[in-house]
Amino acid sequence: MITASIKLHGRHEKRTEILQTLRGLRDELSREKKCGQVSVYQNVDEEDIFFLVEDWPNEEELDEYLSSRLFKILLGVKPILQDPLEIKLLTEVKKIVPEK
Repeated sequence: MITASIKLHGRHEKRTEILQTLRGLRDELSREKKCGQVSVYQNVDEEDIFFLVEDWPNEEELDEYLSSRLFKILLGVKPILQDPLEIKLLTEVKKIVPEK
């Protein structure tokens, strides 16, 4: 499984618009059979920072999403962001040292 963590730092006056977009995107992704869990988070200390966290079963499904209409919706908020989107891909750590 691959987890995509997407950080959005919006302009203060556009916070509501960003949150509405993220919630709509979350709802659409939740209906997708390919996407596992998807959540929207807001930073407790800095309310203009949001995170969209998505679980994808494999790299192929993630790549398909990154070229989809849904991802283009996310890219559509770029003009109202304070900073560029930050995307981090995470995967579960596999055991390196065998258990005894």
